[in-house]
Amino acid sequence: MKTRIDEACQRMPAKYRDAFLLWVEESMPYAEIAIALQTTAITARWRVCKAREYLRRALKPYMEFEQL
Repeated sequence: MKTRIDEACQRMPAKYRDAFLLWVEESMPYAEIAIALQTTAITARWRVCKAREYLRRALKPYMEFEQL
């Protein structure tokens, strides 16, 4: 599964991937991500959110979800 996650991350737009990787791998808070990416904390949070949505869509075929 890690390979699929890595592949999905590589296909993700860079602005989302950069924010997501700083958040996940470096455990940076949004304020620090904003400084690193020269944007606002709100935009950093939005980019991480979009990255997570992208990964959910990209990995959905490989996940088993129960339908409610």
